[in-house]
Amino acid sequence: MSENEKSLVQRFWNGVWNEGKIELVDELVASDFVAHDLPPEMAHGPEGYKEYVRANRAAFPDGQDVIQDIIAEDDKVVVRYIGRATHRGDLMGFKATGKRVEVPGVEIFRVVSGRIKETWSLWDTFGFLEQIGAISLPES
Repeated sequence: MSENEKSLVQRFWNGVWNEGKIELVDELVASDFVAHDLPPEMAHGPEGYKEYVRANRAAFPDGQDVIQDIIAEDDKVVVRYIGRATHRGDLMGFKATGKRVEVPGVEIFRVVSGRIKETWSLWDTFGFLEQIGAISLPES
């Protein structure tokens, strides 16, 4: 079964995030879906996730997340990726900077009955903030 789950996650990843086919969320995500990393003001479920994707794609319209590794076992699929994009729109209170960013991350998907039921995400937030100029490291 893990090959089916990997294919589903790859389709979701490439379609929703890289190609902006937000309508795929309705097809590939469970109605009681929970993204554990959504900002607290966003709703869970497919509609909240679509709002999250729209906001991110508006801020980074050229965003491409390249899968480095994809591993599946039981109902979990783990993706290690590098996200590359240009900061062209406001996001999370940060005004567009026009700066190019490259951010590594890991996302865990739980797939149940052919649909994505949960996600957990961990990405280099600190590195991202440094790249857009929101924070700076002290001189050594």
